[in-house]
Amino acid sequence: MNRDDFKPPRMTPEPCPTTPYLELAQALDKAKEFLNQGNAGAALNVLEYFAAGDMRGIHTAYPEYYEILMVCQRSLGRDTRNTANQISELRMDWIAALSEGQRLLKAGKAKESIAYFTRSLAANPGEAGTATDKEAARQGLKSAEAALKRRENS
Repeated sequence: MNRDDFKPPRMTPEPCPTTPYLELAQALDKAKEFLNQGNAGAALNVLEYFAAGDMRGIHTAYPEYYEILMVCQRSLGRDTRNTANQISELRMDWIAALSEGQRLLKAGKAKESIAYFTRSLAANPGEAGTATDKEAARQGLKSAEAALKRRENS
């Protein structure tokens, strides 16, 4: 027998968190650190810098990003209504997002409905019984995009 016959199988390391998510976590931690030091301006700069470079829009799915952003804005005496609306939208249930998207589409607000259809698709748990709702969100998204194209071509 050969010594090589008894070698253990080669193990592959666990994958590391993808860079964008790791960078988001680091940006949030850095912003919190600046807030704890009383430097809301620097914390706001960290968040804005990350959002500007976030081509995938990862930060838009995390309420914590908007909560820290709102604290920074309040500390600097800025208006926080838009940020508060974004937080409430993130907390919206996926089925409620689907319903809101359909309502907006029927009301002729295709551009506004796209965010709700996208949110519904992203938050849908994919469990048994949710496939029809997921397909409805896909169809709603297609309809909204088609309506926008028709407006642009008119």
